[in-house]
Amino acid sequence: MEQCSIILRYVRERDVHERLIALIALINVKSTTGEAFYLSLKDQLEKVSLSVSNIIGCSFDGAANMSGCYNGVQAHIRNVSCSSVYTWCYSHILNLVIVDITQCVIPVKLLFGLLEKTACFFSESYKRMSFDSKVVSEAKYLIHGWTRYETLLVSFLFVQIFEIATPVSDYLQTSGLDILQALRMVEMAKSQFQKLRPSFPKLVSLANAFIEKIDHSLDEMSVSAELEKSFLHKRIARKKRMSGELAADEPLADPLKGFEVQTYYVVIDQAVNSIDQKFSKNEKLIQDLAFLDPRQFSNIREEDIPGESLHTVADLAGVDTVQLKSELLNFKDNYPLLKKKPSLPQTATVTIGET
Repeated sequence: MEQCSIILRYVRERDVHERLIALIALINVKSTTGEAFYLSLKDQLEKVSLSVSNIIGCSFDGAANMSGCYNGVQAHIRNVSCSSVYTWCYSHILNLVIVDITQCVIPVKLLFGLLEKTACFFSESYKRMSFDSKVVSEAKYLIHGWTRYETLLVSFLFVQIFEIATPVSDYLQTSGLDILQALRMVEMAKSQFQKLRPSFPKLVSLANAFIEKIDHSLDEMSVSAELEKSFLHKRIARKKRMSGELAADEPLADPLKGFEVQTYYVVIDQAVNSIDQKFSKNEKLIQDLAFLDPRQFSNIREEDIPGESLHTVADLAGVDTVQLKSELLNFKDNYPLLKKKPSLPQTATVTIGET
């Protein structure tokens, strides 16, 4: 049984409306392919006398059967309505960027697995609870996990990542946001991620200072636990040279350097690449729409509109770009007067003619 809700957003008499027209839960969906969902969507629209060809925009999640550019629902819609624009919720896209980061290397997966186990452990804890061997074993496992040097480095890396991503995420969820400002904040976040790349020594310094501070606190509390101050040196595993290979395997002997190359750089590069892939698709359309935002009218002058601007939105609307620019400049000049409500005259003169 599949469940799918269909919500229409439309404009009528200058008001934006949203209507839930179907909750496909009682329909027996035999297939979950993009084509099957598209046919279900088409059937529901036809029941309310609407055509798929009138769709100008659609938004689904990132599942392949919905977002696929060849066989996804959005692809089938574009085959019928060529001007249809597909987009994700941008705050959700940023979450997907973080998901990509958390799944790119094993040390990061281990950190979030440790976080999950720790949350479960404390959620099942009660005051004066008797500790059996299983609980003691789990506690020792968690202590060992949180005192590992690798865990601490990854934790500080994600502190920096969340410091960059959180303000952007909060703004993307703001009602009535400035889309141009949102795009700028995404670009700034990408730039900040890129600037993290040469900052690995700073990350190590922060982690070492934290370790020293916590160890001092643990000594004062007479706690036997101690945080690792460096990577433990392990036997270097070398891969056997296979037939036809010219270069021998040369693993990094320094574990700290290995972490920098195989974890730190990979996480940062994944963040930058995910932002590029997920946010760049409708970038030109968003830039064009920013010119149509009344909050930007005071900043618009004819020489401030680049030659390549407004082409995307003009193509979607089927209008001439030059004419659109001309009408935009004229409209923004008259907008202050147009937005004022007409007022009744303060005085009235009545003339009575002789009969």
